[in-house]
Amino acid sequence: MSADVQRKPFLSRDEVRQFDRICIETLGVPSLVLMENAARGVADWIARYLLLDEVPDVLSPVGIVCGGGNNAGDGFAIARRLATHGIETQTVMVTPAARLSDDARANLDILLNLDLPVSTYDGTLPECRLWVDALGGTG
Repeated sequence: MSADVQRKPFLSRDEVRQFDRICIETLGVPSLVLMENAARGVADWIARYLLLDEVPDVLSPVGIVCGGGNNAGDGFAIARRLATHGIETQTVMVTPAARLSDDARANLDILLNLDLPVSTYDGTLPECRLWVDALGGTG
């Protein structure tokens, strides 16, 4: 790569929103597909990270804390994907299920149907090796 070419590793908040809008409105990609792709990327990265980690597995679960927007749906999907890697998760909701977006609710329902652990935030969080923040996002 020449010295005058700069790589931009991250998109701005507005660029992410525009990308999502184009995918959904112009290309017809369902938002659940975008969520699934994001969750797969995060879960695969976490799985690689944990496999490379040589620290004793004292706090084995990965915690995912989920808010009420679509990022919660990403968090629920991440928990499900981590389970496919054999990684224990502890998913904590800070928003009642009745207030979740439709996409987030769909991914929560899948977790519940798989009998994966989901709890409601009660002022404390379980001990976990790693936490995923699925509270807020670009929207």
